[in-house]
Amino acid sequence: MKSKALLLKIFLLVLILAIIYILTNHAESNKDEIKANHVKESLPLHEVMTSNKPLPTQQKIPTKQPLPSQQKMTIKQPLPSQQKMTIKQPLPKIYAIVTMPLLTKKDLQTKKYRTSTIEKIEERMSEFITGLQNTLNHECVYRVHFLYNESNVVDYVKARVKINTTKLVFNRVEDPRKHVTYFDFAYEKLQGEIAMYTPIDVYPGEGFRLINKDDLISKKLMYILTRHGKQEKNCDMGNISNNCNRKRYFGSHDSYIFVPNGPLSPEIRKALDYWSIVWGQENIAIHTFRTLGHFKVTNPCEVLFVYHIHCSNLRDSTRYRINTSANSGMAPPTNTLT
Repeated sequence: MKSKALLLKIFLLVLILAIIYILTNHAESNKDEIKANHVKESLPLHEVMTSNKPLPTQQKIPTKQPLPSQQKMTIKQPLPSQQKMTIKQPLPKIYAIVTMPLLTKKDLQTKKYRTSTIEKIEERMSEFITGLQNTLNHECVYRVHFLYNESNVVDYVKARVKINTTKLVFNRVEDPRKHVTYFDFAYEKLQGEIAMYTPIDVYPGEGFRLINKDDLISKKLMYILTRHGKQEKNCDMGNISNNCNRKRYFGSHDSYIFVPNGPLSPEIRKALDYWSIVWGQENIAIHTFRTLGHFKVTNPCEVLFVYHIHCSNLRDSTRYRINTSANSGMAPPTNTLT
C-alpha cells in the first residue's frame, strides 16, 4: 500500500511540473508576438510607403462577381436628333358633288326606259344608293353635296342612307341634269377646297390619300379620272367597266377633281352648258378646261381609283353624242399626280 501511495505522489509531482513548463512557454510566446506587432506598428512612415505589402486597410476584399445572366445590359439610347420622327399626314378633305334621278315605274312609259322592267328600275335605284353610300364612307370625303330640284328624291335618299349621314348635305339647284351646274356649284360654294364631281354610280376607292391640295392649286391641275370595276353584289364590274387600261382606253372619263379658284368664266360656262347624260361630254370638258381654263388636265387613274357600279345595265336609250373632233380632248391613263 505504501508503494502505491508513493507512486501516486510521484505521478502528481511530474504532472504539476509539466503544467508549469507548458504555461511558462506559452507566456513567452505571447510576449514575442506582442513585441513583433509593436515593432510593425511603429515602423517609420517612409518604410511603410516603400513596403510592397499593402496595409490591412488597403487590401481589397474580393467581391462575388454576378453571373453573365445577372449583369445589367446597358443599351445606348439614340440622341433625339437621331430618332426618326413619324409624322402622320392629314387626310385631304374632299367635297364631293353628286346627283341622281328618281326612277319609278312611270319611267317605263317613257321612250328612255320603255323596253325595261320594274325590277331593272329598282335595281338601278339600288345601285345609285350603294354608290352614294360608298362615297360617304370614304375616309377622304369630308362632305357630299347632293344637288336636286325635286324634294321626292331627297326623301328617297334619306330613307335609305343610314351611315355617315352627317357628311350628306342637300342643295337645291335650278337643274342638276346640266353639266355646267356641278361646276357652277363648285365655284360658288367650294372656293379653295378640293372639289370632286362624280356620277352617283361611280365612287372613290384607293389612292385618295395621295391627293395634294397645294399641288392642285400651284400647278393648276385637274384630274378627270377613268373608272375601274371590281366585284359588286350582283356582278363583276371588272369584266364590264375596267376602262383605266392604256391599251383599252378610248376616251371615257367619269370623276373630276380640282380646286376652284376665282370665278368660272362665261366662256367655260357656255361650253359646258349641255346635259350630263350625253355621250362625249367629258371630252368636251377636257378640251374646255385645257384651252379656256388653262388647266393641266390629266388622268391619273392608275393611282386614284374610282369604281363604277352598273350591274343592272339599265340605260337611257335616248342618249346621243355631242362631241366632235374640234371640241374633244383626251387624257390617257397615267401613274403620276403632277
